Amino acid sequence: MKVMTPQDVQLSRCGSSSTPTSLLLAAGLLALAGWSSLPADDADCLMCHDDPDFVETRPDGTEARLHVEVGLLEKSVHAGLSCLECHTTIDEELHPDGVYPPKVDCLSCHEEQSAIMGDGLHLRLTNGGVESTASCTDCHGAHDMTPVLDPASPVHYANLTFTCGKCHEDVATAVTESVHGQAILRGLREAPSCSDCHAEHGLGYLDPDALRRISEQACSRCHDSELLATRFGMPADRVSTFFDSYHGLAYRKDSARAANCASCHGVHDIRPSSDPKSMIHPANLAQTCGECHPGAGEKFIQGKIHQAPNGNGDLGSKVNLWIARIYTGVIILTIGLMAFHNGLAWRRKILPSLRRKDRVVIRMSPQLRIQHALLVVCFVYLALSGFALKYPDSWIGILFGSEEFRRGTHRWSGILMMLVGIYHILWVWFTRRGRRLMRDLAPTPKDARDLRDNLRWFLERSDQRPRFARFSYAEKLEYWAVVWGMLLMGTTGLAIWWKVPVTQFVPRWVIDASITVHFFEAILAVLAIIVWHFYHVIFDPDVYPANWSFWDGKVSRKWHEHEHPLDTDVETVEPEPNPSDGSESEALPSDRDSPGPDPGPRPEA
Repeated sequence: MKVMTPQDVQLSRCGSSSTPTSLLLAAGLLALAGWSSLPADDADCLMCHDDPDFVETRPDGTEARLHVEVGLLEKSVHAGLSCLECHTTIDEELHPDGVYPPKVDCLSCHEEQSAIMGDGLHLRLTNGGVESTASCTDCHGAHDMTPVLDPASPVHYANLTFTCGKCHEDVATAVTESVHGQAILRGLREAPSCSDCHAEHGLGYLDPDALRRISEQACSRCHDSELLATRFGMPADRVSTFFDSYHGLAYRKDSARAANCASCHGVHDIRPSSDPKSMIHPANLAQTCGECHPGAGEKFIQGKIHQAPNGNGDLGSKVNLWIARIYTGVIILTIGLMAFHNGLAWRRKILPSLRRKDRVVIRMSPQLRIQHALLVVCFVYLALSGFALKYPDSWIGILFGSEEFRRGTHRWSGILMMLVGIYHILWVWFTRRGRRLMRDLAPTPKDARDLRDNLRWFLERSDQRPRFARFSYAEKLEYWAVVWGMLLMGTTGLAIWWKVPVTQFVPRWVIDASITVHFFEAILAVLAIIVWHFYHVIFDPDVYPANWSFWDGKVSRKWHEHEHPLDTDVETVEPEPNPSDGSESEALPSDRDSPGPDPGPRPEA
């Protein structure tokens, strides 16, 4: 039996080909000699596949055109690849008739696209056994595959409507007649093509959730752009006004039934409102609204979904604008008068606690009160301006104005706070009061025992409350937390500010880590002040309405003996007469029975 060589097989397959054998051999020699941009191994394949009349009939009766145009192949993006690099299932030595290899597996090389297509609609249908779904070659072409930016490419933005239209004919017709399709025909690249709205390889199912996301993920990309709005004369507020409407608010709360952009404007057949076929043409608007609001008539549509915030537009927009302006004034005036009234009431009712004659024990010296006041001002401003920098679109960010103002004032407030800290260190080091303050604030083993005993007393497991000296464990904890926080925030803040000099010595990721530490330490500090400090100096029932030592430095003798019985080295002042009539200040019933205001955990001298 004669063994057929590869040449025998090729000649038998080309059989009646009109191409002379000598010409085929010459083509192979030219390829081997490098006169063609195709790999030399492809000459064997082209001996048959270069024949324009190479057509075979498949077992199912369909004809397969197997001609490969060498000129197109040489200009394709795969010109440097050999046939067998793509057609990996073909036997290099034996290519028998009647054996049709499977389609080329493009995803074996294009791994990134493969990962995306795994969630795409086309590949899901293919894997589900649907044979009529689009494959790679249906969209990109086969041997004539060109780059996406090539105007001749089937996936070029100007050609996508026709490429997708091979399967989606009705949709392609609607898109071509739409405002988007007409813009594409005019050569405007900014106009959305199929892949801009539906993605490319990750085409998803158009389920209700996907439809609900149209407004945010498809339409907003263009219609929220001030640049595109200015260039093409479109209103720049269409996205923001939609989200401020009832439909937009319901959408933001994940309502699958809420109307989105496509509900009113259409999906593929989007037309300008002046087009009689448009869903938002005045003659069609009642019918469009009636899809969700049965019975909607001419009066129903006499309003705007996209309410102009500046009052430009129809009468309804102007009326709404003036209602908002009037109510803003009424709110400011009404709430302002209420706040003023209640402020006077609060002042009158707290004065007795401030004027009590037994407030003679000095807890904070004038020096410490000044340092405390500067610390409060710097801390509050740093917290507000810092969150304004982090969240520029929030009301805090808008309140602080421009980014330059927020950044500049935040930095210099930090410098002022660090100067207060440096002054405090010098005061502690060089003054008698300061050195005593450090001795009294130094942690001791007794603090741990006091914490344990205090928790037992809180839980009613003990009738004996721990006895504290000048500062309790709570006050010491807060003081050293402030010291640690200032060191950490100051160090990271300076590193963020002077990032270029700092990165001369450390890698850039150190700055990123400093930003993270700075942010979360700020959150920790603000919450600690609200939860811990405010309780001890305001909301503690023994202190309410406030510990006034930050104001004049004094607390009552009775309270001091109750809270700090072990503090015997105290400074007192002579009681002041009542400024009104010289008699003892009036006191609230609670003031006569309670031990007095609690100084809380503030480190005081």
